[in-house]
Amino acid sequence: MTNTALLDLIHYDDLYTELRRVEGNSADYFHWHQCLEILYIESGVGLVIVDNQKFTARPGRLFIFPQNKLHKVKVDSDINNYYSRTIIHVDPEYIATFIRPFKSAWQLYSEMIADNAKVSIYDFSANMVRISHLLDSLTENYEATSKGEVIALFILNLLQLLPDGVFINSGSSGLLSSRMMHYVDQHFRSGITLEELASHLSLSGSHISRQFRKETGSTFQEYLIIRRIKYACYLLEQTELAVSEIALQSGFNYVTYFIKCFSQVTGTTPLRFKKNSRKPSKYQPATGRSP
Repeated sequence: MTNTALLDLIHYDDLYTELRRVEGNSADYFHWHQCLEILYIESGVGLVIVDNQKFTARPGRLFIFPQNKLHKVKVDSDINNYYSRTIIHVDPEYIATFIRPFKSAWQLYSEMIADNAKVSIYDFSANMVRISHLLDSLTENYEATSKGEVIALFILNLLQLLPDGVFINSGSSGLLSSRMMHYVDQHFRSGITLEELASHLSLSGSHISRQFRKETGSTFQEYLIIRRIKYACYLLEQTELAVSEIALQSGFNYVTYFIKCFSQVTGTTPLRFKKNSRKPSKYQPATGRSP
């Protein structure tokens, strides 16, 4: 497993927002954020894995990831495939205060931030100039005034543009890795193994292991652990269960192994994570979120 913490706690530029215009390789691992993420791809081609599906990442594609949405972006940037993107992270509840008075925009936005919302994907490849103008204006004004208000205005304008984009409502879901991730989502709290999953699919363990890595770039075991830790984070935030009980309910038989995996994935211990999640801070997720 990578040494990078996979719960990507965003260090906002102010209390509620972060703006980054980034070039180079993507974060090639499954992860999630405690906030809403907007990803707009300006150049480069790769893939995005989210909601147990694979989508093409390419210029003009806009991805809106709800809070705590597990996903992976894989773009190998080189001289022939230069990856450039804009990433915006926002506290969804803060932005809601600006969007709510605008009825049509609010309807779209409220669906995007709802519990169990799926990723929203739009293709603006035929209208990239207009999006680029919006982003240039955002970048120019971001440091000059209230960052939160500037981001909120950008999102409001973006929501009004969404009907002009092509909505991508499905990706490659018939892949073996999609079936495997769906099974994990249904059974990760039990002691499932690669062999059990292989038997369920009537295939060999070595075959599904190779295919999962080929299709996602990650191992089955990495995905299983990350899915379990994500659920453990939810239990730590929303319940008063002991760490040992959370380990069991998340699919770990041994609390010491759970703590080791938790620290690798989140960069902190379960108890410290629980303590920090109860503080009124810029990192605190909205309450009531589903795992």
